[in-house]
Amino acid sequence: MHTKTDFCESCGSTDMRKPTKEDYLKFEKKDKAITAERRADEKAVFDAREAEEKAVVDAREAEEKAEKAEKKAEEKAEKAERKAEEKAAKET
Repeated sequence: MHTKTDFCESCGSTDMRKPTKEDYLKFEKKDKAITAERRADEKAVFDAREAEEKAVVDAREAEEKAEKAEKKAEEKAEKAERKAEEKAAKET
């Protein structure tokens, strides 16, 4: 396959035929395919990292919500306990 050079990239020989339009088109098509494959791989890596970061953020948010809910439940329990104590104190 011809490339954009006028010599063999393997051995350096200049005894090659002149490249035709078809040769250049084949080279460009192959180059575009390689570039597209590389970009797809890079996108997959980027998407995986982004998903991992989102999972970490979501886990942190869920943990914070759980802590808030636990704290709220404790406050409600304490409030109910105080009310019960006040009610018991009034009855006696």
